[in-house]
Amino acid sequence: MSLASRSVYRERSVVWFARLPKPRVEFRYLATEDPMATQIVMDRTGDTRHNFDAKNADALLKAEERFRELTGAGFTAAVRTASGEAVVKRTFDPNAEETLFFPRLVGG
Repeated sequence: MSLASRSVYRERSVVWFARLPKPRVEFRYLATEDPMATQIVMDRTGDTRHNFDAKNADALLKAEERFRELTGAGFTAAVRTASGEAVVKRTFDPNAEETLFFPRLVGG
């Protein structure tokens, strides 16, 4: 078999594979589980993630305390909206799926 005929063979096999119907993939376990809320704290070493269950009163209380501590220490809290925009939050939002805390920027 010559080099030219091998490349045609490869090309045909790729075309054949591309025409196959795409398999349907379902992630049923993701739909049944409630997502955990996350507080992401950015600092000079990277980030720390704190996951909590918003339906658990104790976890919600700890998350609210963490929110107050961080914003009191000068961190800015932002929540991502459904459209992808970040909105600065001054009070704790128990319904936010993800809250990002970033330190005050210092310049000179």
